[in-house]
Amino acid sequence: MFLSKLLEPVKVAAREAGDLLWQIYQSGDFEYNAKADDSPVTSADYAANHAIIEWLPEPTPTFPIISRRKLPRKGYCNGKIGLGIG
Repeated sequence: MFLSKLLEPVKVAAREAGDLLWQIYQSGDFEYNAKADDSPVTSADYAANHAIIEWLPEPTPTFPIISRRKLPRKGYCNGKIGLGIG
């Protein structure tokens, strides 16, 4: 029963992150970097990840959040998309 109550808020967070990605990619205002394995990652990816991490603690305050998208440096997305990360 707990998981069924959690599903809708998680879906909302995922939709919001997807909308954010779409807006950033459509604007063309994002930075591209290569990860250690040379796979691509953009400031839009970090922004969407940040949005989910900021949103999820509300419905899941005791759940740890494990993320592969760590900011490479403090304030990585600042300025480009105005999220004030860092």
